[in-house]
Amino acid sequence: MNTTTPSDQFKLTVSKANEPILGPGRRQTLTNRDLGTVEATAGRMLALVTSATQGMGPASGWHYHVCEYQLIYVLKGWVDLEADDGTHTRIEAGDSAIIPGGMRHNELGTANEIEVLNITVPAEAEMVMCDRPSGLK
Repeated sequence: MNTTTPSDQFKLTVSKANEPILGPGRRQTLTNRDLGTVEATAGRMLALVTSATQGMGPASGWHYHVCEYQLIYVLKGWVDLEADDGTHTRIEAGDSAIIPGGMRHNELGTANEIEVLNITVPAEAEMVMCDRPSGLK
């Protein structure tokens, strides 16, 4: 019988808004606030709040993440997203999207001020640049 419980592997971690752990985002205009989930979940999840005050600039380019899935929840502003299944949508404050691992997608643009909760499972999720899927308009 397995006697390992989640509390044996995981630990309570609190991320205080007035004591943020900040780091650079994937672009110069973005800042990430690390919510401390990687250590707390033994690498099973990464949660970041990504923010910007001048938009993201040009489109991200087609890419995918080597992971199980990525959850995006928009707290402020909007993000225009297109995916290899033909989906082209704007997700706004209060909206969310789940992007399966391996699904090619492209962030086309954002509002000037954005704040987005990004959750990736597992925490290590390599981003791989790729070509635009054929057949998309």
